[in-house]
Amino acid sequence: LSLCGHSAGAHLAATALGHDWTDSGIPGDAVKSAVLISGVYDLMPVPGLTVNEEIRLGDDMARRHSVMFQEPEVRCPTLIAVGADEPSRWKRQSQDYADMLARCGVPARYLEVAGDHHFSITDRLARAAHPLTRALLEMMRA
Repeated sequence: LSLCGHSAGAHLAATALGHDWTDSGIPGDAVKSAVLISGVYDLMPVPGLTVNEEIRLGDDMARRHSVMFQEPEVRCPTLIAVGADEPSRWKRQSQDYADMLARCGVPARYLEVAGDHHFSITDRLARAAHPLTRALLEMMRA
């Protein structure tokens, strides 16, 4: 399996990396790679954002579901990509998450995609020669 997600999907894929799949009868090495694009790994800022009026995420729940503070169970090669034109605190989350994975022994790679932001970055996947597409395919071959 290769996990891939964008935005909340990247958070869900990162959450899957934190789950002990052997408890469910799935081999611990079933996930071979992960590609996380423009994800949110530390949910602690969310309660203070206007978007939280709809989400209603409290501080306790934000901390509990922040993968930034959870050592991964699945230690597969992981690509963490983010648009260079995204806000600095969201880019920093991606870099910090990649660093945390590396400290835990996960082969993690951080990729900042020039000229893109949260909503345009996935458009690059339609271009076979784009660095993000090549990196994603490389991860899937791992």
